[in-house]
Amino acid sequence: MKRYGVLLLFSMIFMSCVSNPSDNSQNNQSREKLFPIEQSGKWGYINEKGDVLIPNSFDLAKAFAENRAAVKIGSQWAFIDTNGTPYVSAQFDETRSYSEGFAAVKANGKWGYINHSGTVSINHLYDEAFDFKKGIARVRNGANWSFINSSGSPAFSGSFSFADDFHDGFAAVKVSGKFGYINVLGSLVIPAEYDSAMGFDHNRGPVDSSGVWGFIDTTGTKVIAFQFEDVHMFSQSCFAVVKKTGKWGYIGLAGDYSFVTKFDYEPGDFHQFRAAVFNGQQYGFINTQGEVVIDYAFDQVTTVFTNGLAQVTKGNTWGYINPQGTFVWQSTK
Repeated sequence: MKRYGVLLLFSMIFMSCVSNPSDNSQNNQSREKLFPIEQSGKWGYINEKGDVLIPNSFDLAKAFAENRAAVKIGSQWAFIDTNGTPYVSAQFDETRSYSEGFAAVKANGKWGYINHSGTVSINHLYDEAFDFKKGIARVRNGANWSFINSSGSPAFSGSFSFADDFHDGFAAVKVSGKFGYINVLGSLVIPAEYDSAMGFDHNRGPVDSSGVWGFIDTTGTKVIAFQFEDVHMFSQSCFAVVKKTGKWGYIGLAGDYSFVTKFDYEPGDFHQFRAAVFNGQQYGFINTQGEVVIDYAFDQVTTVFTNGLAQVTKGNTWGYINPQGTFVWQSTK
């Protein structure tokens, strides 16, 4: 029975690394796979094949989330549905994407939240406001960071000089000049003893001690030795970008290098089994074996692979490429 449990746990961890939530059709309806494009100064949307589904009629456009996207009409932001129909009039100074049924919006210098119908559900009270994650969002007023629930009430008492989003049930917070982690009840469960800290992913959290980075688990136990000059959080593919002795590479959950290839320039995180890398002149993409699968041919990578496409710039044009590196849509010069 014990051996079966170990095998089951290993299998679950393996599947969480090789599967990709953003590839699941149940989480991404086909109409939500829309990508903003710009032509002649106006913005619209294409699908993953490059077909224009929402004509270019907006002054700026953001990505869709939860079947809604923010678009700019004149100097203000509105929200449209996947048919391109505005359902919230242009009235906001800034917006964030929908998450868990709410979108943070800014009006008259303060942030609040609207719900799916576009109604203000949490009043404009904050200097900054961020996405809801597992029913909790971080907000800032002045120098104080705190957390609220979906009714707008404090999720728990207390405030911090900095707070990150919750990841895997924990949030990095700054207390008296040092970083630690709280749980969803607001309890400081990992003492504030680090110079910097990032979010947990796959039970690994990057922390900085005197300028050297390592990784701890959610009990606060060191699981990857402090040895790196810089790091990223672990990505969905169970790789973390790290820098050591001036070179960049990728490590796995055990802290071992995932493949031999090292890079002179900071590479990107893996998304949908592709990561952007730079050779000093142009960008290309590698797979999770470290092999270059899309040649170095791009001047800039603007967005990582999401819903099957990545946004890149090449020469005087920009557009979207598929995982094979082929443009499905490209702007005119």
